[in-house]
Amino acid sequence: MRSQGRNGTVQNNTIADNSASVKGGGLVFCDGTIENNIIRKNSAGSGGGLFACDGPIQNNLIVGNVATGHGGGIAYCDGLIRNNTVSGNSAGHGDGLAACKGTIINCIVWDGMYQSSTPSYTCGWGGGVGNITSDPKFADPDGPDNNPATYENNDYRLSSNSPCIDKGRNGPWMAGTVDLDGNNRIFGISSLSVDMGAYEYGSFPFRVVEVKAKTGGAIQLTWNSRPGDSYDLWSVPKLLGAPVWTHEATVQSQGQTTSWTDTKPLGGAKFYQIELK
Repeated sequence: MRSQGRNGTVQNNTIADNSASVKGGGLVFCDGTIENNIIRKNSAGSGGGLFACDGPIQNNLIVGNVATGHGGGIAYCDGLIRNNTVSGNSAGHGDGLAACKGTIINCIVWDGMYQSSTPSYTCGWGGGVGNITSDPKFADPDGPDNNPATYENNDYRLSSNSPCIDKGRNGPWMAGTVDLDGNNRIFGISSLSVDMGAYEYGSFPFRVVEVKAKTGGAIQLTWNSRPGDSYDLWSVPKLLGAPVWTHEATVQSQGQTTSWTDTKPLGGAKFYQIELK
């Protein structure tokens, strides 16, 4: 797939193995939001992955793209560039980014930047606000075949000791959004700060899997969980006005799912909140 001149949202695609003789092997002149895509192994004269796309570019994996001129990964894109993982790209000037004049934040650019705005809270850049130059410690950047050039099977998620965990800057746009794996965008390990790059380490989609009536009117809640976590259970009889939540219990994880039974439910409505402790 190669997209040109689109202003709508470009989302949840794999854009791979395209080429252009001059501009934008993967995407060119696309000014809508470009999010949660894998943009891989495209080539062009400039902007192997993206060229002159001026809308928000966020939560994308941009790897293995090539440009003979400027910007193997991204070139001449002047909108917001945030929470992308950019690695393994190559170009005559600016393997990762070139001539991008908008805000660059919360990214991993492990290729270098050329004549672009100074990033912030980004891995791969020295100086500036919140930037780090440490190895991002991807989970398996060479893949199971130990070949970094076979980008389709490389794993650019963060390993447990990555310096990029909890080192980004939170923003209002993140509310309700997900990372490239579809997991919650903010999942704090040491603090409630977003991770750098396209993936949020440790995050997973929380859900209540069952609400079940038990003998004697008791109510059992079951939710998906992870070993080692613990949860605070809260309740309130109504949500209108200024509800005052009552702490019911603290529950240790029981494995892949965890259950808790309210043995004293109210006669009417009762609302519950499950909070990771």
